[in-house]
Amino acid sequence: MKSQIEKKNDIDFEVKLKVTQDQINPEHIRIRTMQLMNILPDTMTKKEIEQRVNSMISRELAHNVIMDYLSKQYTYKISESELKEIQERVKVDIINSEKRNNPNAKIDEKVIDTNARTIASRIIIKTLIYELIAKENNIEVSDEELNTTLENYKKETGQAVDVLSNEQAKEETRMMIKENKVTSFLLSKFKNIEFPKVPGNN
Repeated sequence: MKSQIEKKNDIDFEVKLKVTQDQINPEHIRIRTMQLMNILPDTMTKKEIEQRVNSMISRELAHNVIMDYLSKQYTYKISESELKEIQERVKVDIINSEKRNNPNAKIDEKVIDTNARTIASRIIIKTLIYELIAKENNIEVSDEELNTTLENYKKETGQAVDVLSNEQAKEETRMMIKENKVTSFLLSKFKNIEFPKVPGNN
C-alpha cells in the first residue's frame, strides 16, 4: 500500500473495552439472519440460526471496539491518491445500494462523498493494522489451509466454491481467510470486553 503506519504505541491487551447498547443495530441483525438463512442447511432450526447469528454479531461487536482502540494506537501517513481511489469505489457501492433499496431516492452526492471518504479511511487504517499484526505474528494461509477451509464451507452449506483454478480468485480467498485469522487472533488477545445482551439472545 502507498499509505503507511508511521508510529506505533504499546498495545495493552488487558485494556477494558465496552460495547454500548446503541452499537447494536437491530436492522443489521435482521440482515445477518437473512444472509445466514440463505446459505445454511434447511435442517437447522430457527433457534440454531438465532444462536449462530448472535454469535456472529457478538464477534463483530467485539471486533469493532478492538479496532476503535487499536486505530488510536498508531499514527498514519495516508496516501491521498489511494484514499481517493478507494473513496470512488465505496461511493459507487453506496449509490448502487441506495438505488436497490429505493429506486426513486434522491442521491445527495455531497453526503455520499463525505461518507465514502470516511469509510475509505477506515478501510486503509484497518488494512495497515492487519498487515502489521499478521507480519508481527507470522499469520499466513497455506495452500492446505485454503483447501481445508473451502471443503469445510462446502460441507456446511452444500455449496462448492471453485477458486483453485483461478489464481486471482485463489489469492483473494486466501486474503479473506488471512483476515479472519487476524480477527480471531485479536479476539483471543483482548479478553476484557464488556457488552450488553444481543437482542433475541435468550
